[in-house]
Amino acid sequence: MGSEYMKRLFLSFLAFAALPSVASAVPKTFRWDAPTLNADNTPLTDLAGFEIAYGATAGNYASVINVGNVTETTVDLLAGTHFVVVRAYDLASNRSVYSNEVTVTIAGTPAPGDGDGDGIVDASDNCPTEANGDQTDSDADGIGDACEQSTRAAQCDGDDDGFSSIAVVSGGSALLIAPDDGDSDVLSRGSSAPHFGNFSSVVNAESQREALELALVRADRSGRLSWNGARRGRTANPTFGERGNRTFLCDVDGDGFADPAVISEGRFRAMRANKRVRNFALGNTGRISDAMCADVNGDGTDELLVLASQRPPVRRNGKPTRGKHALVYSVSNGRISSAVAVNRSTSFILASDVSGDLQLDVCTARNADGSGVIECSVSGAVQSFATPAIRDVIGGWFRSSGDGATGAFAVIGSSGDIHVIDQNGDVRSVVPTSGGNTVGVSASAKFAACR
Repeated sequence: MGSEYMKRLFLSFLAFAALPSVASAVPKTFRWDAPTLNADNTPLTDLAGFEIAYGATAGNYASVINVGNVTETTVDLLAGTHFVVVRAYDLASNRSVYSNEVTVTIAGTPAPGDGDGDGIVDASDNCPTEANGDQTDSDADGIGDACEQSTRAAQCDGDDDGFSSIAVVSGGSALLIAPDDGDSDVLSRGSSAPHFGNFSSVVNAESQREALELALVRADRSGRLSWNGARRGRTANPTFGERGNRTFLCDVDGDGFADPAVISEGRFRAMRANKRVRNFALGNTGRISDAMCADVNGDGTDELLVLASQRPPVRRNGKPTRGKHALVYSVSNGRISSAVAVNRSTSFILASDVSGDLQLDVCTARNADGSGVIECSVSGAVQSFATPAIRDVIGGWFRSSGDGATGAFAVIGSSGDIHVIDQNGDVRSVVPTSGGNTVGVSASAKFAACR
């Protein structure tokens, strides 16, 4: 079966139950149509079952229930508003994209001491601000997935709304764009390369979220890179790396801060908050087309993602594996944890949660026949997304034009046009504005490093 279903699934209510006045569970019954086609329009013959998922905010599904191979099920929902979807899976555990979203509101007043009305008193609730009756905690860190969703979604959060912003370099400016309405902060960058991240313990006083800071990276006369605006320990504007290095941001020690990182002469180096440098050799990778950092295994520390022209040898004195590969390195020991052969025309590597399970998936992107394609490895299968022609691409958690939060990727097209692609593969254009006026984006625009 293909990696996603061509036919979308549609939910509908079968019955409503009486509404209680306290926070007890109410049974709600849902039904849907089973898909009949694979992504390539061939008949679907190995349908194995369905998962129904729901959460307290649109696009965020903290609770997932495997209901088996049925097209109708009843779920006990607590007082509050729930956003419900369903998806199918086959015998090989390939999963479809989520269905359309159904909103269910259960009336009632939360019980005393249970502020989110999920049936768990706040003192024992691993996420007291979001209803999560199942208390799912995927990484066993004591914080429920329902609360961690906003933390993980806030990667590159420039306006403190809990969702990713789009950071763009265009001409002499750096733009931070809100993808739902295009509202932008326009900052001067001169000839420096802008890098947005939380480099120190700066917190937005109103939202209490970590605040984005802007570091402008530029080589001095000696060729050393100055990170103007960053801070390492007591040192402001640290010098790290050299002219010609590939620069980006990485959290190499799990402290939540953005660490300046470079790749040079086959080595990865990152300056931690205490100014100590994490340093390891990448091995015989050949030419590196793209690189970035992301926490793809959910342990709180980033991994290094590299798109290389070959895979380094597995054994000492061995030969590299020819052909382009997506490589994932552990930054703690420098070892390759994953190596996947990809199409030779692949130009980008990125990470995004395309399956809605709070886990970042490794993706690659390329152009073919005048358009773009993003391919993500999800549960051992490849899920593909068609896009406009790609000049640059990033992953993230982008707020939709409505109340949803389903954006998985942002793409800059060949003429500087910006698009957001959601988890269902729908494409939406984003027009940057500032003060009510449209902000022009140059045809050579690229995404800025933002973490």
